[in-house]
Amino acid sequence: MLKDRIREVRHQLRLNQTQLGNKLGVTQRTICRWEVGFIPRGKHLQKLVEIGGVEPRWVILGQGEPLKIRVTGKELLSMPLGELKALINRAEEALRTRRRLALPTEKE
Repeated sequence: MLKDRIREVRHQLRLNQTQLGNKLGVTQRTICRWEVGFIPRGKHLQKLVEIGGVEPRWVILGQGEPLKIRVTGKELLSMPLGELKALINRAEEALRTRRRLALPTEKE
């Protein structure tokens, strides 16, 4: 459920509700309400995705992998071919998901 994924992101960031609220521009009470089942506004979900480094599809729909794909060039060069292919497939799926959900792609 969305409320559980919000809590999971907060725990992964090692933040309490007040700290996460400060980063998102909302109160601790608002975070508490989200974690018991109230639905956040889209702009707050987008900011949670950015701060948490998680995939929007996972946060919103509970589908796919929770973590964004972040790999350095050095890691790519030393990666076995099978892992590299799997990583490319995950990246392509993440991009297709962003397009379907009309979410902005990352700017580098």
